[in-house]
Amino acid sequence: MNEERHTYKVQIIVAVIGLTGVLGAAIFANWDKVFENNSSNPSAQNQQKDKTSKEIISGISGRYVMDKQITRIIIISKLVGNEYRIEEITSPWPWTGTAKLDGSKLSGRAHFPKTQATMKVEESLRGDGSIDVSYRFISKGDGSLADGRVDHHVWYPE
Repeated sequence: MNEERHTYKVQIIVAVIGLTGVLGAAIFANWDKVFENNSSNPSAQNQQKDKTSKEIISGISGRYVMDKQITRIIIISKLVGNEYRIEEITSPWPWTGTAKLDGSKLSGRAHFPKTQATMKVEESLRGDGSIDVSYRFISKGDGSLADGRVDHHVWYPE
């Protein structure tokens, strides 16, 4: 009888080891499905970020109206890579510049061709297609340092 119990114990141990092996192989084979939202899978997260960036980049070039004023037109044109030309063409003080896109942030510098004024442009792309913008003035029209003035605007797709 003692030998019979020993045989059952061995069979149970072999069955548990076999079951553990089968479950381990199944989890390993389907690791990406089991742990899809886990932070240990940076490849899937990077693919999602790349997809979002591509959607933003493809839709950013175009014409915008500033603060829903149809007389204030902003144009964004793709240059090379993640660089864009930004310009306001209809203002009494037209300006032009370049900016780089990094994720959902667009930042660069612009100048006013009729004066010596310059500004830093910081923009955040919003989910509705509009762009939240801050103009940080660097120099005044006469070339002297600006007083720290910051203007906030929203550019809406035309």
